[in-house]
Amino acid sequence: MENLIQIAKRSQEESKPFPEAEGTIKVNESVGQAAFYYEKLRNSLDWQDEHLFLKNAIKRILKRRVYLKMRQSDNARVILRELVWAKYFKNETIPLSYVDEVATILRKYNFLRKFVKSNQNSTQITEIVLGLAACEIERFLRPSTAQQEFLEITTNCIAGNLHIAETEIESGELSRKLHIGVARELFKFDLDQLRFDLVKNFYPRWPIISKAEAEEFGKNFDQNLKWMTRQIFDPSSYRLQRYARRHIPAFRIIWEIIGQRYDGHEVLRDEETLESAAQGIIRRRNKQIYSRVMRSIVRGIIFILLTKIILALIVEYPFELHYLGAVNYTALSVNVLLPPLLMLIIGLFIRVPGHKNTQILIRQVEEIVLRGKYEQAPVLTLKHKRSRAYLLFNILHFLSSVAILILVTWGLIALQFNLVSIVLFFFFVSLVSFLAFRIAAIAKELEVRRRDETVIIGIFNFIFLPFVYIGKVLSEQWSNYNVTLWFWDFIIEAPFKTIMSVFESWLVFVREKREDFE
Repeated sequence: MENLIQIAKRSQEESKPFPEAEGTIKVNESVGQAAFYYEKLRNSLDWQDEHLFLKNAIKRILKRRVYLKMRQSDNARVILRELVWAKYFKNETIPLSYVDEVATILRKYNFLRKFVKSNQNSTQITEIVLGLAACEIERFLRPSTAQQEFLEITTNCIAGNLHIAETEIESGELSRKLHIGVARELFKFDLDQLRFDLVKNFYPRWPIISKAEAEEFGKNFDQNLKWMTRQIFDPSSYRLQRYARRHIPAFRIIWEIIGQRYDGHEVLRDEETLESAAQGIIRRRNKQIYSRVMRSIVRGIIFILLTKIILALIVEYPFELHYLGAVNYTALSVNVLLPPLLMLIIGLFIRVPGHKNTQILIRQVEEIVLRGKYEQAPVLTLKHKRSRAYLLFNILHFLSSVAILILVTWGLIALQFNLVSIVLFFFFVSLVSFLAFRIAAIAKELEVRRRDETVIIGIFNFIFLPFVYIGKVLSEQWSNYNVTLWFWDFIIEAPFKTIMSVFESWLVFVREKREDFE
C-alpha cells in the first residue's frame, strides 16, 4: 500500500511539464503542421501500437541518419526538432539543454557500436543498438520510473500467488520470465523495450555506465544477445504471459488510478472513493478502447489500401501486362477492395466488455488494494504434457487448415487469378486477419469474464484461423522486409525532412530581413 502511494506521487511528478528554461526548442508552426500530417500518414503504413509511436519515431530518425551517413554530431538536435515538428511534444517546451543530454546518450551507443564483436550482420547489430538508444531517449524525454516500479509490484503480486513445481524453473529465472510476460501484457512492451529492460540485468546502472563497461558489453554482444533472446522467446515466458493475462485488467485500473491527480492516501484507503474512481476510470477506458478500436480499423484500412495500391502498381499490374499481355481487372479489384472491406466487417463484430464485467473488475480492484487479497491460482505447469486427445485435435486442425487454404486457392484459380495475384491475395487477407485479431484483443484489455462465443463467431474463427497464423508470421517479418517502408523512409522521408529543414531556415532568414526594415 505504501509503495502504491509513493508510486502515485512519483507518477504525478513525472507527468509535470518540462522544467522552465530560458531557451527551448522552437519550430515554425506551418512546417510543424506539415510534419504532423506526414507522421500520421507514415504511422498508418506500419502497423504498430499507438504507445510505440514516439519510440519508433526516434529509432526511425536514427536509422535514416545512420544509413544515409548524415552528420552524427547533429543527431540530438535533429531528433528533438523532428519530434516537435510531429507534435510528439509541444512547441517551445523542450529545453535547449536537452540537446546535450540526448547527445550524451547517443555518444554512448556510438561508442558501443564500435566495440561490438559479433557474428551477426552489421544491419542487425545497428537495428538492435539503435533500438536500445531509442528506448533510452524516450525514457529520458518521458520518464517512466513510476511505470517500472508498478511493473515490479504487479509482477511480485502475481508471482506471490503463483504455484509452480520448484524442479521446473529456478526462482530468479521465473521472476525474469514472469516480468517479461507482465510487461508484454500490462504495458505492451515490444522487442526493443524488453531488450532494454533485460540489459539492466547485466548493468543495473546502464544509463551511466563507464566506457569500460560499454566496451565489455560490446565484446560479449553475441553472448548477451543469445541470453536475452532465450529469455524473451522461451515458451515458458509466453505461458506465464497467458496466465498473467487473466489478472492484468485489475492492475490496469489501479495503474490508471495512480496516474490520476488523486490524493493517494484517500483514494487507495477509502472503499467508497476507490469504487467511485475505479468506476469512472472503467467507464472512460471503455470509451477510449472503443475509440482505439475504431482508429485501429481506420489505420488498418489505410495501411492495407496504401500498401496494396503501391504493390499493385509496381508488381501486379506490370507483371500481368508484360508476361500475360492483359490485366485481370477482376483479380486486381478483389485484391484491392476485399482486404479493407474484410477489416471493416470484422470491426463491426468487435464489442467492449459490458456491465457485469465492470462489477467483477471493481471487486477485484477493491480486493487487491483494500484487503490485500488475491484470487488463488491453481498449480501452473510450465512443462505442459499434451494428452493424446490434444495431439489428435492438433492433427485434425492442421488438416482442416490445409483443406481451407486449398479450397480458397482452387476458388481463386477458378476466377482466373494468376500466381502473383494468388500470392498477394493470401498475403493481404492473412495480414488483415491477424490485424483484426490484434484489434479484437484491444477490446478485451479490461475483460475478466469471458463471453460465450456464438456459432457464427466460432465458424468465422475456424475459417480464418489459418490466415491468422500466416498473418502472424508475415507481421513479425514485415518491418525487416517491407519494401514499401524502406521506400517511404529513405526515398520519400529523407528528402522531405531535408526540404522542410531548408524551408524553415529560409523562413527565419526572410523574417530577419523583414525586421531590418521595421
